[in-house]
Amino acid sequence: LLVALNGADVATTVWFLVLGGSEGNPVLAPIVHRWWLVVAVKAVVLGLLSRRILDAPARSWEARLLVNLALAYYLAVVAWNLSVVHRLMS
Repeated sequence: LLVALNGADVATTVWFLVLGGSEGNPVLAPIVHRWWLVVAVKAVVLGLLSRRILDAPARSWEARLLVNLALAYYLAVVAWNLSVVHRLMS
């Protein structure tokens, strides 16, 4: 699910950029026009997060917390991106 949400983040970001929107993430804003670098940064972040989740003891509160926080974060980002797309298309 995290991989799917990360993909949705990338796809919706590209969508609003094509529509004339701008990247609000200060880390990605300077590199947003180099798609391969954005994908690389997102892959590294997802990899680090996944490694931390996998290193946590199985069924531990830490693993559940990390997964739930990551899911909430990506859901919020995708929802925000879709709201930007909607605003730009109106």
